[in-house]
Amino acid sequence: PAQVQAALQVACMWLAFGAGRLLDAQTLAGQFLAGPLAADPASRMKVLNTLSAVRATQGQVQLAVDLLGQALALAVELGDRTRTLYYRLNLLTHLTFLGNAPELRLQLAALEAQLPDLPPMLAWQVRQSALGVRVYLPATDEERGAQLVEAGALLEAGRTLRVQSLEFHGHEFRTQLALHLRRWRQAEGWLAEWRAHIAASGQVPDETSLTLVDTELHYARGRTPQARRSARLALRASERSGNPWQVLELLLLSARDLSARDPDGLRRWLLQAAQAGNAHSQQRAQAGGLLLELFGLPPQGSADLLDVPALRVWLTGHLAG
Repeated sequence: PAQVQAALQVACMWLAFGAGRLLDAQTLAGQFLAGPLAADPASRMKVLNTLSAVRATQGQVQLAVDLLGQALALAVELGDRTRTLYYRLNLLTHLTFLGNAPELRLQLAALEAQLPDLPPMLAWQVRQSALGVRVYLPATDEERGAQLVEAGALLEAGRTLRVQSLEFHGHEFRTQLALHLRRWRQAEGWLAEWRAHIAASGQVPDETSLTLVDTELHYARGRTPQARRSARLALRASERSGNPWQVLELLLLSARDLSARDPDGLRRWLLQAAQAGNAHSQQRAQAGGLLLELFGLPPQGSADLLDVPALRVWLTGHLAG
């Protein structure tokens, strides 16, 4: 039957994707969409979502957004509320990377409109994801205050429900928001509570996020030696996590310090980061701002990918001591 054929082909695509065989997954998806089985909206929706995941992994984020948008439209049309929810969550991740703030806000509003119909645990997970996006969007101090209330609610829900990830992110977001609001003493106290939570739980969901916040706080308080020590810890932790966003974040956090150590090297890295196709939108904007502040230069050059391993080596050498 056609439905069985479609299910098997979708499964083959996902297996190829999971094995890292992106070209195979891409080819299978393309053949499916060009064939008769694609006439079924439910099957076409699943294949578009699969191809979107492939394109995102290949670094073609805008194409991934376009494909996922088509899959989301089909999910809404078919009344598939579960896929509508998860496609929208994935779309948020891609839109955040691209920096499309108006579309992000539209998708956040649509996502949060689904909250009353969700089971409590799933609703909290969605609220966690939504807040994770908002923390990195431009906002007024008033909006940050509302986000701080939401972070506190997330933290309490994690404690009440005994869900480590919710509690961890509640600690992370409220500490990060205190930094955004320049409440250094409050951020310091909450960072200590976050560290105590990790020690008590015996689990470290993401050690790098804590050391990044610690680095930012030390620099904000003028404690350069302690900031460098935290930055070195964050670099080692990011190597274990394999997350390139964290390495670039360390460059941005320590840029003013590094400008005295190797201004030419820093300028080259900031020029790359401001245009890099594999950098987060907020990071590109921050790199551009630092270029103007420290060197009087606007972002320029090509949108080549940032060489993250080379940046890690450079940071390791210049953050020593």
